[in-house]
Amino acid sequence: MDIIAWDGDTLVFVEVKARASGMAGTPEEAVDARKQQRLIRIASVFLAGRRGAEPPCRFDVIAIRRNGMRLAIRHLRSAFRADP
Repeated sequence: MDIIAWDGDTLVFVEVKARASGMAGTPEEAVDARKQQRLIRIASVFLAGRRGAEPPCRFDVIAIRRNGMRLAIRHLRSAFRADP
């Protein structure tokens, strides 16, 4: 988990992935089902340690691709869900 931040009343858990080339796939492909389950577990532990009612939450991915000196950055809001 790279970033935990508030977006208004929503608690956002963010995973940042970067790739210098497409040989290993896209950055967002690196956040596969296994990685998502790990992030969900981390978020659950974080939420269990908070006081008060559980806020609305979402999971975002920031995908960074580098092509030489240029960066392409995509923010994928609600990239996956914690519920089945």
